[in-house]
Order: sequence, then C-alpha cells, then structure tokens
Amino acid sequence: MRWLLRLYEKPLPLMEVELLIRSDAAYRILEGGYPNVRITKRRPDGSLEALLTVYAPGDDFPIELLSWVQS
Repeated sequence: MRWLLRLYEKPLPLMEVELLIRSDAAYRILEGGYPNVRITKRRPDGSLEALLTVYAPGDDFPIELLSWVQS
C-alpha cells in the first residue's frame, strides 16, 4: 500500500457528516465494522448520534453517503 499513498501528495478533502441513527438500527453501529463512524452520543431512547468521515470531492455529493441515505 505504500505506492498508493504516494499518489496523493496533498491530503484528501474530508468532511464530517452528523448522523442520527434510529434506535432500531443502533445495534448495527454498536456491533462495529464501520471504521469511519464515531459515536458521539447515546440518547435515552436508544438512538445514536454519530459522525461519519467521508471523502468530499469538491462540489460533488460524497459517494460514501449513498448507502447511509438509502438505508
């Protein structure tokens, strides 16, 4: 992977997106496996507030958000 890092001389433009995860889906986030998600708060109703870090390519919609928006 060292050669891949050399392709990017500048840091990638990143964006943090705030997510509110419903209580009936919170268990999936708590199970783990989402390296770019950071839980910021557990709410009394069982829902979660979280931050998702995504690549932000200029004015384009961050493609990594599609799966979150569609689910």
